[in-house]
Amino acid sequence: MRSLRPLALTLALGCTPGPDVEVVGARELGPLITVDGVELRERGYSLYGFGRSLWLFGETRLASPDSQGSSLRSNGWSQTLDVVASDGIASFVTATDAWGGPAELFAWTAEELAFNQTATDERVAIWPLTGVRDDRLDRVLVFYVKLRVSESGQHTAIGSSIAVWSDLEFGPIRPILDAASDEPTLLFVAPEPPFGQAALIVGEHLYAYGCEDSLYRPCKLARVELSAVFERGAWRFWTGREWSSELADAVALLEADTVFSVGYNAHVDRYLAFYGERERGEISLRSAERPEGPWSSPIHAFTAEAAIADVIAHAEFRRGAGRLEYLSYRVGGELRLVELELAPGG
Repeated sequence: MRSLRPLALTLALGCTPGPDVEVVGARELGPLITVDGVELRERGYSLYGFGRSLWLFGETRLASPDSQGSSLRSNGWSQTLDVVASDGIASFVTATDAWGGPAELFAWTAEELAFNQTATDERVAIWPLTGVRDDRLDRVLVFYVKLRVSESGQHTAIGSSIAVWSDLEFGPIRPILDAASDEPTLLFVAPEPPFGQAALIVGEHLYAYGCEDSLYRPCKLARVELSAVFERGAWRFWTGREWSSELADAVALLEADTVFSVGYNAHVDRYLAFYGERERGEISLRSAERPEGPWSSPIHAFTAEAAIADVIAHAEFRRGAGRLEYLSYRVGGELRLVELELAPGG
C-alpha cells in the first residue's frame, strides 16, 4: 500500500498539496489502432508533428511469422490525420517493411544488427519513450531506451537517449554523441534513470522525467536548454530545492509509472501527470503548479475492467483548453481510449 512507502522516499517527495483538479466525468470510447496481422503493440505515445498525429510503439508481436520467420518487431509507429477523438480515432496508416510486417521506427546501427544476427541467448531492443515537438528548431525529439532482452523475455536497460525527427519520410535519426564510447548514441547509461518516460517543453527548456521500475516507481526530473539537448554536461537535475549539474543530487519528486505523461492543462491551470495503477486497473493523475512540483496526492480518474498497462495522455486531442483529456491504456493486447472531463478543484 502507498501509505507504507519508505520514510526516505516520503521525505524526498516533500509535502504534497491537496488535489486542485476534479474529474467530473469519464467516458470509455473503445479500442483503437487495429492493424491486420498484429496481436500486440506496447506503449503508444503520441504527439502532433508534420501535420498529423504520430503514434510511437514499443515491442510489437505479429499474429503469425513474416516472410523471414520473425513474429517480433522491436518498435514501430503509425500516423493519422484524425485529430478529433470524441468519436474515437480512425484512419491510422502503418507503413510495412520488406518482410510484410509493420515497419520499425528506428534504424539499427551496424553493431546492433550484427549483435542481433549472431547472439543466441539475448537480443538488443530499442523502445520509444515519449516525443516532443520543438517548434523553435523545427524538429521532433523522440526519447528512447536501449535494452538487452533475454530468451525468457527479461530485459536489462543499457541506457537512453534522444533521436531527431526532421523529415517524416526518413524517420528519426539517433545521433552519434561520443564515437569513442561503447554506446556512442546514448545520453544516459544504466543505472542512470531512462529520462524521457514523460517530457515537455517549457520556454527554452526541455524537461524529462525518469522513473525507477520498483514497487513505488519514484520519478526524478532533468532539464536542459533546447539548444544543448545533446550535450550531456548541459543537463541539470532537480534536487528538491534547486537544479544541480550532478545526477547524484537528484531526488524523487513524485510516484507514477515507467510509462506516463506530463503536460500543462490550461483549463485547470496546472501541470498534470497521468499514470496507471497497474494491478488495480485504475488511472490516476497528480497536479502541480510547476514541472518540478510539489505534486498533489493522487486523484482517481477511471477504473478499467482488468489490470492495465501503458496509460498515456494524448495532448493533440485535448479539447476546451483541457476540459476534455484523452488517454489510452492497454488491457492485454488491446489498446483502448478513454475521455476524461476535468474541472478546477477547490
